[in-house]
Amino acid sequence: MSSGYFLDRDKTFLPATIVKETRKSRLLSVTLANGSVVQHRIHPTGVAWPGLYPRFFALDAAPTGAFVYRGRALAAGQTMQHPAIPSVNPHYRFQPFTADLIDAANHAEPVLLTGGTGVGKTSHVLQIAARIHQPVLRINFNGETRLSDLIGKLTVVDGATRWSDGVLPQAMRNGWWLLLDEIDFAEPAVLSLLHPVLEDAPTLTLKEHGGEVIRPHPLFRIFATANSIGAMQERAGSYAGTTTMNDAFLDRWQVLLVDNLPPQEERRVLLGEVPGLSPRWARRLVEFAALARQSGSEIAMRLSGDNFSTRRVLAWARKTALHRSPLTGAQKAWLDKVSSSDQEAVLRILHTHFGGKRTKTTPRSPSQGRVPSAAPAGGTLTASGKRRGRPPKSSSASTPPVTGTASGKRRGRPPKSASVAGPTGTTP
Repeated sequence: MSSGYFLDRDKTFLPATIVKETRKSRLLSVTLANGSVVQHRIHPTGVAWPGLYPRFFALDAAPTGAFVYRGRALAAGQTMQHPAIPSVNPHYRFQPFTADLIDAANHAEPVLLTGGTGVGKTSHVLQIAARIHQPVLRINFNGETRLSDLIGKLTVVDGATRWSDGVLPQAMRNGWWLLLDEIDFAEPAVLSLLHPVLEDAPTLTLKEHGGEVIRPHPLFRIFATANSIGAMQERAGSYAGTTTMNDAFLDRWQVLLVDNLPPQEERRVLLGEVPGLSPRWARRLVEFAALARQSGSEIAMRLSGDNFSTRRVLAWARKTALHRSPLTGAQKAWLDKVSSSDQEAVLRILHTHFGGKRTKTTPRSPSQGRVPSAAPAGGTLTASGKRRGRPPKSSSASTPPVTGTASGKRRGRPPKSASVAGPTGTTP
């Protein structure tokens, strides 16, 4: 009979033993906190039942906790403190494929996450590991990554030759997770080393270390990320330097496509990560990002098909909250990454979307309703040419301060004449 721990609905682990196992179910004998024993019938091995799954973990020691997402549960198997344990982001929003990640982790299946830049491929693995207190060793591939970076090398210390493990043997020996970031940038010769590690019974042979054979710790898991694999192959041209994976390598992975967050989830991310951001601005930023991701839209064409990732929107939101302006935030966060030939068009779209006022660089003619910069004396001119406003006082006593209407008639009391009145009482 196999012993382990049963996870109840209160996320408490109780000692349990498998009493009977068939292809359809397993019968457990569970010891409660008060010492009483009850029986539970749970899912068979390798099958997901509705509700909390899995509920039984064949571990020697009681797990310290569990990460539960949409009925999926992943137990925490590490109790030590280690600097490679990621920190928890309480505002992180998990996508539905997280359930597939949990299933793969429970069955020790290698997972390759593919998708555009900044959609959360790496952060999903790190945040799951953070919630179960799991150390993660992360290596970023590039054209200069060598076999020794993965498996290790011989070094000379105090005149003696010693073997130094790379990230792969370290993770396999200690039961840590290994995250191979940007794996499509690695050379094929380096990736071929991973073939025996990705099989059902993984092993690693260190030829340089006397042919030592390493069999992984039960908690060892391996993950990878890429931008130009599977459904993303048609966009490989957007990621210069990537290499083509052969079928023998890809067949050893479970490939999951990671897409951008839905708009509602993306708004929650912005409001959680940027407390100073108003809900109105969060909504408008997400709406603009959705337009930028829409194939065939003007903004998408101006951005040359670049993925307007959640990472970029988050950086934009931080600058928007800092400068209290989404237009200034765009300038600080990502607009300078756009080619100079497209910046004017992108700015126009931004002003239209956010309702900003653009600075007029060319003056309009008077016929278009622009007021001339210099108006004649006697008041300003309206668009029709009529004078408006009080006329200036005349410095000459002979100029009568009489205004005229639009029809030419005089308006107001006539001034007293300084000359002697004539016989008729009028001025000569």
